[in-house]
Amino acid sequence: MSISNWDIKTVIIIFSVIFLVSYLYSLSDKNIKLVIFNKKINLNRFFYYLSLIIIVGVVGLQQSNSDYDTYSYLFKYEYGPNLHLFELEFIFKSLNYLIYQFFGEYKYLTLSVAFITYLYFFKSINYFSEKLELKKFQCMLLLMTIYMLVSFGMLRQICAASLCFYSLKFYDQKIFSKFLFFVFAAFGFHMSTILFLLIAIYAYRYKNKTINRLKHGIILFYYLTITNSNLIINFIGKLSNRDYAFYSTFNGFGLGNIISRLPIIIVLFTFSKLLNNSNDTVKVFLNIVIFEIIGVFAYYFFPILGGRLIYFVKICYIILFPYILKKGTKEHKFSNLLIAIYCVYYVVSELLGSYWIAEPLMPIKFDI
Repeated sequence: MSISNWDIKTVIIIFSVIFLVSYLYSLSDKNIKLVIFNKKINLNRFFYYLSLIIIVGVVGLQQSNSDYDTYSYLFKYEYGPNLHLFELEFIFKSLNYLIYQFFGEYKYLTLSVAFITYLYFFKSINYFSEKLELKKFQCMLLLMTIYMLVSFGMLRQICAASLCFYSLKFYDQKIFSKFLFFVFAAFGFHMSTILFLLIAIYAYRYKNKTINRLKHGIILFYYLTITNSNLIINFIGKLSNRDYAFYSTFNGFGLGNIISRLPIIIVLFTFSKLLNNSNDTVKVFLNIVIFEIIGVFAYYFFPILGGRLIYFVKICYIILFPYILKKGTKEHKFSNLLIAIYCVYYVVSELLGSYWIAEPLMPIKFDI
């Protein structure tokens, strides 16, 4: 779909929601107080829940014309006798059945899943931004950019990614019983969560500095190699719009495009020493990033798992890149400028790269 044919009102709504939700969420940490009848009322929770309500409402009530978010898709989950292995997610199927029986409307399911998704995304940003002393606005801006558009059309996958993101809090705290509980909950929304569990085990097990440097080199080499996208296209053959957004060639905005990789290349190359000497939390995120490579090449052998793995990996960027840019630059204002530029860049590139989602949204409509 040509950008010139995009509905300008839809684009404005998308950008407005991304920035408004990020800004309101950041205010929840400012201790802003309202004085009424000589009584001070802390507005932290007000801004927190207002930002949550806005994003849940926009995502949950939006009418998408894609195959992933139609009533027939939800109807299939309730009555479909021929569901294959990766469509048997027990929590999503049970939630789908109960909500439809109680309300008689599938739109309440999309609202419920959107609420679960962003509730745990918000909780995750809370934890990791405070621990690594990052600005919540910057982290939330990256989160909204990466996941908002996709959550219009991939209910189960993004909810699973959200729960996996939150499970990393307990992974970081070494409370493995709670970590496994949330991974199990994510598994109930999408089966590919099993790959995230394997990634997490690997990331915790291997922390040797030599291995870290080797992995860093592999990641850098991968992002510098333009031809890998062409290899994938030759293997797979004809790609759908959604797949092409992942694996497009030089002229596209998917993983195969050198332009979309440029910030990653610069950051990994410039701050390699910082990454190798950072704390365990950051190293875990870095270790997980390498599996994006596996995710891309796994697509040829396991299309469903390979494609979904990318969304589990992307949660690491939300924390990793603001941390690198902040800690890697001595001048505080300069680091904030770099992060701001990166966030704006990512908003634009993700919107262009997610045209397989954006196209059915034009013009955006709400089921109210």
